[in-house]
Amino acid sequence: MLLGAIKKGKTLKYYFDEFDGTIYFSNGRKAKLNYEDEFKYAGKYYSPEDGKEALHRKFKKNTGYTLKQVSSKKELK
Repeated sequence: MLLGAIKKGKTLKYYFDEFDGTIYFSNGRKAKLNYEDEFKYAGKYYSPEDGKEALHRKFKKNTGYTLKQVSSKKELK
């Protein structure tokens, strides 16, 4: 019964290309870091400088997606 009550969250994979400052998401969206090292997704700004865990928590709270970083663009599919 307890297992039925737990809902599996949606996961959104992302890849950060440090050479062009762009974050690529598995849903086809992409976000470019601005001059303050922030990026915009679904109308909200996120700062990687807050730390990876804090960014992931804020992203999940605002979008409902759990973020998962991958090591290459090929893994986004």
